[in-house]
Amino acid sequence: MSIEFWKIAASLGVPGLALAVFYALFKQFKFELPRVNQVWAGPIVVAFIASVTFIIYQAISYGFSNEGENINSTNEEAIDRDLAESLTSSLHELETNLVVLNSLSAIYNGRADHKAPFRLDYSESMRFFTRYFDLVFPVTYGEAENLIPFLSVLNNAGSELNSIETKSQIDGFNKRRHLSVDDIRLLTGFYVYYLDGLIEKYLPMEFTYTYDPHYEIYSVKGDELVMNVFTLDGEPVKDYGTVLGLLD
Repeated sequence: MSIEFWKIAASLGVPGLALAVFYALFKQFKFELPRVNQVWAGPIVVAFIASVTFIIYQAISYGFSNEGENINSTNEEAIDRDLAESLTSSLHELETNLVVLNSLSAIYNGRADHKAPFRLDYSESMRFFTRYFDLVFPVTYGEAENLIPFLSVLNNAGSELNSIETKSQIDGFNKRRHLSVDDIRLLTGFYVYYLDGLIEKYLPMEFTYTYDPHYEIYSVKGDELVMNVFTLDGEPVKDYGTVLGLLD
């Protein structure tokens, strides 16, 4: 491996170095890996880095508690620690869900043949919002009454989408369900966008770079967006600021 390769890996922090080490080992021992569609190579790397970041954060938190920090010493310390861990889990979950949903959009628009190898799950996000929403968002503008119910809807829809892999199945889902796949993609990205303001306040700085809040739904030029709910003047909604206005 060239020195430039390791410099690039080091610039991504511990997750980047971990990925580089795995790559070097696989290349050294000539393991045969399944080929991944080029469209999803980047998102899968992002999901890997997010996963490693999550594991490192959990390990450090566990190490601190073992070094004598008593998280039960005060109720406030226990809440702060659990809040940070729950926020990290929720962001990791939502980012992974976006990789899956973007792959379904690629299948629908003929840009990919296979779905990303993860499962949709919103349980960590539901836990964070039901437990900490009032604490971290003491002032809202009307969206509060919709955010938690929508998560429940997303979780139920995700269970069905986990068994869907073809364009015809996606088309049937869009016609059968109140929320289309693109509605669900938009909402999932919106939750990451909505939580972005909490990252700097509740997470250590070294763990914040992984999360990209986005500002609008991922869309390739020429892709068809099919939305049953989030439309404005007959056109699909793309940016999360408009979603916030519709939820108010």
